[in-house]
Amino acid sequence: MGLQQYTYFVALVLPEPLLGKVESLKQIIAEKFGSKACLKAPAHITLIPPFWFTDDQRVIAALRSFTWNKPIELRLNGYGTFGKKVLYIKPEPNEKLRQLQQSIKTHFKCVLGVKDNKNKKLPFVPHVTIGNRDWNETQFMAARDYFTQQVPFETTSKFTSISLLKFEGGKWQVVESIPLCNE
Repeated sequence: MGLQQYTYFVALVLPEPLLGKVESLKQIIAEKFGSKACLKAPAHITLIPPFWFTDDQRVIAALRSFTWNKPIELRLNGYGTFGKKVLYIKPEPNEKLRQLQQSIKTHFKCVLGVKDNKNKKLPFVPHVTIGNRDWNETQFMAARDYFTQQVPFETTSKFTSISLLKFEGGKWQVVESIPLCNE
């Protein structure tokens, strides 16, 4: 019998009060348009997509050993989609965010051997998902139209920590967060 594997990912979880604002949008999507999958994780920007590992303490230690010297300020502006399944809030292009993502990805690969899932080399497309997967095309199109036409979204926020999330109890839980800087 092999060791139990757990699923993790690394992300920038939105800071308050922005987190509460985006969580309320996700609640509207769940109630009005039927997509509840996004309610399983706090609103975030994924830096390392889900990966499997057997040892909590080694994954937490990998996160704790990562260093970065500055917060990331992001402007979130409008909505985007992936096909007809995912609706998200778009961050404007940000070189520091791209550098952070490359740095943490390289760190986890060196420290834990974490690689792209199934050797997929997907480009980094930062986004904050507000609805995904568990709706039909009609629900998706209605939600997309509603948000793009009636719920404008534009804000700037400073991200000062990075988080490790673990899937347990049917939800993604933050198990560790570390500061991005010593401010």
